Amino acid sequence: MSVESKIIEVSKEQIKALAPRAAKAMKTPDTGVKILNNGAYFVIRDCATVTTKYLPIMLYGKFKDSVKDLYGKFTKKEISSLVERGKKKSESKQLASLMVSDAMIVKPLQKEVAPVIIPDERVVDDVYGDYGDYDSETPVESEKTTLDNDDDTINYLCDVFGAV
Repeated sequence: MSVESKIIEVSKEQIKALAPRAAKAMKTPDTGVKILNNGAYFVIRDCATVTTKYLPIMLYGKFKDSVKDLYGKFTKKEISSLVERGKKKSESKQLASLMVSDAMIVKPLQKEVAPVIIPDERVVDDVYGDYGDYDSETPVESEKTTLDNDDDTINYLCDVFGAV
């Protein structure tokens, strides 16, 4: 199975029943209907294609608490496959991005600390004088939050969504 099919399976939305029908109509748009206009064939096929690609994203967005509702439903292999497919398929990339965004709300990434230099404030008559030329500088810490590579993303999503 895939992350997308698990989302469809877990969803309580009635529209999820459209998934297998759209998959069939994507391959054979004239199933069960008489095509009177050649354009109708392509309309049916393309609507079914869009439904097949984006229904999981829509259903994911309808979960009240996606992390809680989907916790433990995925395997590491499925999440890895989603992240890998995201390199080639925009709908997979969008779903993975939504999952990372929701995961960050539940479990923010550990923050790396990078030093930044901020000059001490001085009281002077000419507030714009000596711009950038300071006698002393005070280092402060800024926060840097990133998922640097696919493995980090996969491990993070597996951790937050309870994938094994």
